[in-house]
Amino acid sequence: MPVYNEEKHLRETLDSLLGQTEPDLRVVILDNCSTDATGRIAEGYAQADRRVTYERNEAYVGVVDNYRRAFFRALSLHPSATYFAWWGGHDTADPRWLEVLAAALDSNPALVGVYPTGLSVRTNGTPTREMRTPGDTVGMHCPRDRLKVPLRGMVAQGLLRPEPVRQAGVSRRVPLPDILFLAELSARGEILHVPETLWARRMNPKMTKGQILRRQRAAIFPYGTPLYARLPWLLLHGGTLFWSLAIGGSARPQVGRLEGVAVAATYVRVHLWRRARSVTTKKRIKISCVYKVSRRWVRRVPPRLFSWVDKHLRRRPAKSLDRTRKRLVRRWRHVRMSIGRLLGRGVDHDPHQ
Repeated sequence: MPVYNEEKHLRETLDSLLGQTEPDLRVVILDNCSTDATGRIAEGYAQADRRVTYERNEAYVGVVDNYRRAFFRALSLHPSATYFAWWGGHDTADPRWLEVLAAALDSNPALVGVYPTGLSVRTNGTPTREMRTPGDTVGMHCPRDRLKVPLRGMVAQGLLRPEPVRQAGVSRRVPLPDILFLAELSARGEILHVPETLWARRMNPKMTKGQILRRQRAAIFPYGTPLYARLPWLLLHGGTLFWSLAIGGSARPQVGRLEGVAVAATYVRVHLWRRARSVTTKKRIKISCVYKVSRRWVRRVPPRLFSWVDKHLRRRPAKSLDRTRKRLVRRWRHVRMSIGRLLGRGVDHDPHQ
């Protein structure tokens, strides 16, 4: 449990974990220099229950670094642990959470992780809705096929096998690290969804993609964002996958180096296609307006272009000038069609104009 200023919900969270029907678990709390009563509450639980361990960082580190420290510290304290899970200091677990997920992982050695259906709740604990689950990758033997399943961050809160998590880099210091982590984890094995509501998460207010990226950069890099982190997140993710799978060969023998190149390319292509399909109706209206304006502009340009050709090529023979005009007409017609396909995708328009 990497925590920071979680005094409001920490007791409820720890009670839900320590009250599991499967009692064979250990809770390692790594405090990222909280400024409230989080440390005092965690120390009280550590003294009352031997399954709980509390440690505090010497200095404040970013969110990703705290998650990485929690993983490696938990495995160093309990090297014989069969499974591993991250847990938020404001989430609560159903009493059967560990029992159900551990049984699912025990039943299939090809699985690298398993996660249940989640329940979204408000900050006061009032449930709102079940989280939309993307499905799973069971039965998909090709890593590229598994990448096409839109796994979400809730999968990273499920029960995982420690060794594939270590091979997947635990958590990378890049924007949207959970998406990249799930891609690297999917390349190493299958992920199962258990259709039972076994955990609840207090959700943050809804934010745009830009707001999420700005908030994550500030949380991941508290002492200044490096230059590489300002690049587009998809470029960073694709480069990291290429370096890890193709150059480093970290997923062999499941994924060879050549297959790693294909996996990285598939990851970029899939997310670009999802981004294109997620265009809202408002944006489609804007695209339609741009298309109409561009179509008018294209119709006005050829006369001006041809007048420039007549002016500067007047001394050339008439046959040569006619060939030039015809060639420009053909090229301009091709440009118009290309602009129409680019701006008119998903927009109703007359293809014959």
